[in-house]
Amino acid sequence: IVQQSGASVSPECRPSQSCDVDLYGSPGHVSTFFESSAISTPSRAEPTYRKGVVPRPHGTHSHHFNPYIPHLVYTASQQVLQTLALHLRNSISPDGKSRQAELQNGFSVTILQLVSMKNIPAQPTRVAGAVILKNFVKKYWVVGEDEKDRIHPDDRNRLKKNITDVMLNSEQKIRTQLGEAIHLICKQDFPAKWQGFLPDIISKLKQRKDAATISTVLEVLEMVVRRYRFEAASNRLWEEIKFVMDNFQDTLLGILEYLTGMIDGQKQNAAALASIFKCLDTVCQIFYSLSSQTIPEYFEDNINKFMKCYMYLINYYNPLLTPRDTDEPGPLENTKGGVCDIVRLYANKYDEEFKNWVPKFVENVWSMLTKTDEKGMYDQVVPKAIQFLTAVVEKEWHKNLFGNAQSIKVFAEKVIIPQLKLRDSDLEDFEVNGIEYLRRDIEGSDSETRRRTTVNFVRGLCKFFEKEVTLILQGYVDQQLKLYQSNPSKNWMAKDVAMYIVVALAVRGSTRAKGATQLNPFINVAQFFSKQVVPELKGNIKENPVLKADCLKFVAVFRWASKFHTRFS
Repeated sequence: IVQQSGASVSPECRPSQSCDVDLYGSPGHVSTFFESSAISTPSRAEPTYRKGVVPRPHGTHSHHFNPYIPHLVYTASQQVLQTLALHLRNSISPDGKSRQAELQNGFSVTILQLVSMKNIPAQPTRVAGAVILKNFVKKYWVVGEDEKDRIHPDDRNRLKKNITDVMLNSEQKIRTQLGEAIHLICKQDFPAKWQGFLPDIISKLKQRKDAATISTVLEVLEMVVRRYRFEAASNRLWEEIKFVMDNFQDTLLGILEYLTGMIDGQKQNAAALASIFKCLDTVCQIFYSLSSQTIPEYFEDNINKFMKCYMYLINYYNPLLTPRDTDEPGPLENTKGGVCDIVRLYANKYDEEFKNWVPKFVENVWSMLTKTDEKGMYDQVVPKAIQFLTAVVEKEWHKNLFGNAQSIKVFAEKVIIPQLKLRDSDLEDFEVNGIEYLRRDIEGSDSETRRRTTVNFVRGLCKFFEKEVTLILQGYVDQQLKLYQSNPSKNWMAKDVAMYIVVALAVRGSTRAKGATQLNPFINVAQFFSKQVVPELKGNIKENPVLKADCLKFVAVFRWASKFHTRFS
C-alpha cells in the first residue's frame, strides 16, 4: 500500500532505525490501518539523498512526480493494490461492518496520499478517493457532546497540514471535493485550531499565480467566509473577520487589481477571459462577505482602489464572453451581478463612505441595464442592478439623481416597461403550474425576479416623487390599455403590463393579513377595478388565463381598500 500510494518514510527515522512507514508525520501510526488488512509494509533501508535533492518515485516517469509533495515511493504488489481497492469500495458500502476500515487510524491520510499520486488514473480511483475523504470529514470531523472522537489527533493534524497542497496539485474534479473537505474542516477548526491555514494558502497563492491555483484558492476562501453574511454579530465573529482581514486584505486588493489589469491583454482570448472573470466573480463574493457585518477599516481606507476596479467591471463588454447557452449567465454576467450586490450593500449600510461613488455607479449601472435584453443570461444581473437603483432612490440625500421628469420618463421607457413585460419563461411557469405562479405573485415570494424588483423600484421612486411618477406612468398605462383594446386576443400582454404598473403605483403600504392598507391618492383604484378587472372576471374563463390570474391578484391585494370594498361584497 505504501509503494503505490506514495507514502513517505518519516523524516524522524534514521537509516540505523527501523520504523513503520507513515504519511507526512511521525512513525508507527498508520500501521494500524495496514495491520487491519493483514498487509505488512515492505522492509527496506531508507536511502540517503543529498540535501535539496528530491527523490523521484521508483519506476515512474518524471511527469508523474509531484514536486510540491515530498514522497518516497516503492513498488507495490498486486495484493496491496487489490486490498486498497477493496477498502475504497467498502468505504461506500451500506453495510456498516464493511466500512470498519475507515475507522482505523491512518485511513484518512492514506486516502489523501492516494489522491495525490499522479501515476494513478484520476478517473475513477483518485476522484473516488477524494469523494470518500470529503464524506469522511463530513461524517466524523465534528464530534458531538456525548460522542467518541473517531479521528486520531495525529490524523487531524496531518490532514490539515497536507490537504491544501494535494488540492492545489490535483485535477479540477479532485480540487472541488478537497475544497469542500477544507471548508468542512474550517467550519469547525478555523481559526482557533487552524491558524496556519490562511497564511499557508496565501503563500501558495503568491508563489503560483496560474489561473487554476488562483481560482481554487479563492473558491475555498469564499466558502469559508460566506457564513459572515448571515451569522449573528458577536465579538468572536468580529475577531475572526479581523484575523482574516489582517492576513488577506492586501492580497485581496492585489488579486483584484492584478486580474483587472490582465483583461485588456487577453481581450482576444475567450478561454483566458472566462477564467479571469470566474476569479473576479469569486473576489466579489469574498469582498461582499467580509463587508456584510461592518465595513472593514482596510476597505474604507482603500475604497477608491476597490471601486475603481468594480466600475471597470460594470462597464466591460466583450462578445467573446457571451455564453453558448444564452438562457444561463456567463462569467461576465455573474461578475457584474456580484458588483451590483456590493454597491447595493454599500449604498444601504455604508452610505457615508460610499456617497462619492453613488452618482457614478447609478449612471453606469443604468447604462448597463439599457444594454440588456430578455435573454435568460441577464436574469440574475438585471434584478440585482434594479435592487441597487432602488436602494439609492429610497435615500433622501440621493433623490436629486432621479427627481426630474425627464429622468423618470427615461427610466420608464428603458427599464420599467421592458422589465415588466411577460417573457417566454414566465409563460412556461404559468403553464406548468398556474396556481403556484399566482401564489408567488400574490405573496411576493418571487423577490429576485425582474418583475418583482421593477415593482419595488417603482414604489421606491414614489417615495419622494409620487405625483410626478404617477402622472408619467399613468400615461403608459393608458397607452398599454389602448394597445390591448385594439386587438385583445393578440395584445393581451399589454394589459398585463398595465395592471402590473397600477398595482405597483397604487400600494403605499400593505400587510400580509389585509393586503393594501394605504393607497396612492393619485390612482383611482375603484375605477380601474370596475372598468378593467370586473369585465375580465365576468368574461370567458378560458380566454386569457394570465389576465384572469392578474385580476385575482388585484382583488387579493386591494381586498381591504375601503373605497371599493363594498364592490367585492
